[in-house]
Amino acid sequence: MGDHKVDDSSGPVEPGRRAAVRRILIGSMVLAVPAVLSFSIDSLAGGAQAQPLPEAPSGSIVQTALYAVLDVGAVGSIVHHVVRIDMTDPNNIAYVPVGTIAGFADKYFVSATLDPVSSTLFFALSDSDSTTSVESIYLYSVTFPDLLTVTPFCESNGVFVNLSPQVTYNTADGLFYYAVNNDPFGFDYAVETIDSTGTIVTTTITTTDIQNSNNGLQIFNNTVYATTRLADSFAVYYAGIADSTTGSITSPITPQPPGQIWSTFGPDGVLWGTTQYGASTPQSYSLYRLQCTTAGVPAASPFTSELVGTMPATFEAIPIVNMALFASVAPPSDNIFADGFDLPG
Repeated sequence: MGDHKVDDSSGPVEPGRRAAVRRILIGSMVLAVPAVLSFSIDSLAGGAQAQPLPEAPSGSIVQTALYAVLDVGAVGSIVHHVVRIDMTDPNNIAYVPVGTIAGFADKYFVSATLDPVSSTLFFALSDSDSTTSVESIYLYSVTFPDLLTVTPFCESNGVFVNLSPQVTYNTADGLFYYAVNNDPFGFDYAVETIDSTGTIVTTTITTTDIQNSNNGLQIFNNTVYATTRLADSFAVYYAGIADSTTGSITSPITPQPPGQIWSTFGPDGVLWGTTQYGASTPQSYSLYRLQCTTAGVPAASPFTSELVGTMPATFEAIPIVNMALFASVAPPSDNIFADGFDLPG
């Protein structure tokens, strides 16, 4: 994520690593669950008191399993570890190993999106983890959870972007969506799609707002989202895929995060975000959850955001240089409500 090179935590400086997943409800399980109150984080700055979470959708349970691809090592020897993020103890968030994605020792993960129907993880790579513009991104898929079969997304499997890499796979239509800039000064920003045949189409998505963030793209319920840090708040920009809707919403942050945020949608419309490693002192990752949607559409300002806790900056005692989040529906047996917390009783 280039996070270790970031010096300024107040501006839009970090390319996002986004993945969007479909809204999936476990329809066979019907349970009325009251609003779940989140915990108090006394060990973090200011002993922040977290805010109440919204209720689950009526008549259903939505469970999120949150994952990450951790890039560990230096260019030429980078290892891409896939882990599940265990946040049952917010004061001791842990990485549970799933496996590694072979190859790409000189590439960094830009985004990852799990398609639970095909059990396939679609991902994008970049030559650079820095915040400077890159020329191209590279598109692949891998079987999940075994991570054994890596396949180019299309024959060319690379697209020109000339921009801080912003890309996500949309499970609803089988397309990668990515931001492209045909002007080195940033005045020709557009969103394009590419399909498995390599056909590229410039979309009619209104980019007026989302171009204000270079922290990646996410897709939820036919809307593109992009986040950024605005001093003491998060801003989430959005634009409709099939219409001309566009706008932005904000959420005040308590406590203040260490830097920009990159994120992924859970199946319930909660946006999980991880802040940058290098923009904080001491250096660390912080995990946030942002309730930036309501009933499947962009929420009103101010929306609820909450610090979950800090995350380890190392994996197997080696520093993590880059991270990309993705999410799925957790098995019912995990007994985890919505975003990783135990069901009452």
